[in-house]
Amino acid sequence: MSSHMRQGWIPIRRIADVTNGGTPGPAELNWDGAIPWATPVDLGRYNGHTLLSTERSVTAAGVADGTPVVPERVVLLSTRAPIGYSVITREPTAFNQGCKGLRLCSSEHDPRFLRYAVESSLGELKSRGSGTTFPEVNANAVAATAIPWKESEEQRQIADYLDRETAEIDAFIRDQELLESMVRERYLADLEHHVTLGPILPIRRLRPIRSSGVSVNAAGRPAVGEEPGVLKTGAVSKGYLDLEENKAVLEEAEVQRLATPLVEDRVLVNRANTPALVGSAAYVSASRDDRFLSDKLWQIDFDASNKYIAYAMRSRMYLEQARLRSVGASASMQNLSYEDFLSVQLHVPGRQEQEEAVRHLDVGEGINQTLFADVNRAVALAKERRAALISAAVTGQIDVTAHHKPAAEQLEDDLAEAR
Repeated sequence: MSSHMRQGWIPIRRIADVTNGGTPGPAELNWDGAIPWATPVDLGRYNGHTLLSTERSVTAAGVADGTPVVPERVVLLSTRAPIGYSVITREPTAFNQGCKGLRLCSSEHDPRFLRYAVESSLGELKSRGSGTTFPEVNANAVAATAIPWKESEEQRQIADYLDRETAEIDAFIRDQELLESMVRERYLADLEHHVTLGPILPIRRLRPIRSSGVSVNAAGRPAVGEEPGVLKTGAVSKGYLDLEENKAVLEEAEVQRLATPLVEDRVLVNRANTPALVGSAAYVSASRDDRFLSDKLWQIDFDASNKYIAYAMRSRMYLEQARLRSVGASASMQNLSYEDFLSVQLHVPGRQEQEEAVRHLDVGEGINQTLFADVNRAVALAKERRAALISAAVTGQIDVTAHHKPAAEQLEDDLAEAR
């Protein structure tokens, strides 16, 4: 039975008007006014909460030029790049075409409940997306999406309960993310100390031997099992090699074009990315004959400790030089030429000092990776519990008026059992 046939579920169009967003023209008189103008990026910052601010604003002329305005207490939903962020407006707000406005038809209904109900139906909403570059859900598809619905008083009870419980879970997630951030900052300070000793040399003096990848047509999912995969730029942007950041290569003709597999004891360098990440690097600890370089990655062997060089390429000194040497027509994608890369300078002490730095940093890296894995598991479980709690509450599977152990306490119990 399809979701819209389930008892207590109705299509959004039955209870709310769905409005498309828009973007005014570039004329100065359209921008920097008093009216917030929301995009999916703004919704992402406040996802699940009230929209407190936006990066840009528009004027009354901008509104007249092509962007709608919805009043306060309206749900804004991102419908592309990505599908599924949702917030509630606190003031009249304009929004672009990556969002839809969901305005309740009756003032008796609670927009908080609507937002929670939409969040519980994200699976169906995403399944309605279409498009090649970015999946997108149009207004008709949003309006047809079925959500659980309750009477007004029950809506408020459920929304009050979820506001209280999800706030505790969200606080737990923030604490975990803050812990990770603090540990990462301390480690990077230690790293800076150990890779900024010794003489400063341009990379070309290290006699690098470079291999490059090729551009191939790949699937939109990671490789599974023995499938070959081509690494994405994100594989090296975290400071370590993330092999899950790949795309499966399925067509035989494309597989035959794959040229450069991962080789042990090499450094991967990202030659094209955002300004903050262009030039990022990662060490290859083991060869893989099923993971290949894309055309945006270099694999380099230096006349030095390759692992030391990979650590040195995480320093502020290196990353700032790489950023300044990158060029590109788009602010979101910059390119670093190999010749410019060779001119970047690093501190390069003697080989013995390099190996001592590597041994010290390896210890910290191992401890941190274990901690980060624990944090990631805790955050993933918290988000899973949050989604399950919302779904159970809006569908009436739990009595929100009864006494329950607070969700955050239950989450801590679950984490203790998992350990």
